[in-house]
Amino acid sequence: MMKYWIAATLILLTGCQKSPEQNALRAANSFIKDNQLQAAMQTVESCLKQHPDSRELLQLRVLILLKAEQFDSAFLALRSLPAGDPVLAQALRHRDPLVRSGAARLIAEQSIPINCRDLVHGLDDSVPAVRRFCARALGQKRGCAAVKPLFRLLHDDNWFVRAEAAKALGEIGDPRAAGWLVLLLNDDDGFVRFAAATALRQIASPANRDLLLTAYQRANSRQQFNLAAALAKLKEPVVLDSLTNAVNSQDADYRRRAAEALGDYPSAEVTNALVRLINDPDLTVQEEAARSLRKALKSTGALGANP
Repeated sequence: MMKYWIAATLILLTGCQKSPEQNALRAANSFIKDNQLQAAMQTVESCLKQHPDSRELLQLRVLILLKAEQFDSAFLALRSLPAGDPVLAQALRHRDPLVRSGAARLIAEQSIPINCRDLVHGLDDSVPAVRRFCARALGQKRGCAAVKPLFRLLHDDNWFVRAEAAKALGEIGDPRAAGWLVLLLNDDDGFVRFAAATALRQIASPANRDLLLTAYQRANSRQQFNLAAALAKLKEPVVLDSLTNAVNSQDADYRRRAAEALGDYPSAEVTNALVRLINDPDLTVQEEAARSLRKALKSTGALGANP
């Protein structure tokens, strides 16, 4: 570590005509360029002891922590900056891909407020992690006009990005996304298909009922189940067989999702299937079936307001 301090001292001496903050920034950036993040952080922290209100140093501290993937510390470091400081927006456009991906991840995981335009810009980033976390953050914001930009990511070459885009569209809840999500049910990746199916259930509405029904009638059996789970939200009777047949599936997740969807029906037709699922060997299926049975019985008046 001694050699880093010698290098920092030389940099500071050659820049003596500059302010202490500028000298520290110059030295820290030199260390960052050489990927000596610990030395860069020590340089910043040392100068902050004398100049605790230096905005540039406080911002640089956040950038170093993002590059080092120390996200908890970066989140705490943000608190030293004024509310609305543009450091994360700037980080999303930083030349260093680790800084950009770190910023996107921090924004998404901590639900940090940021302008939607900066997140939409991140959807075109060359780094998949940036696209992925920007998509997640846009889904959390919901009110953003991000539906069309997210459509592009449904064709991304990274499966994680496609899944996050599908999840974001489900969170935003715009029924216009149904057609794109139906196409994603054919994706090669199972996680992406699951994300698309979950999103379809979230956005199912009278506005896209006909589209979903048409897709259901044309789909193969696997796709039919995913579409049936979405149409159950609309209490569509034609898909009941697909849902009740899933009781016999070898896949516990299918049985759990069937249990959830059957709870949308007030009809006594679902009672037998749900009773069977309550005795399922999988605990998550049992719990979902119990919730749905209470919901179904309550909707038919078989249970009081406070069962």
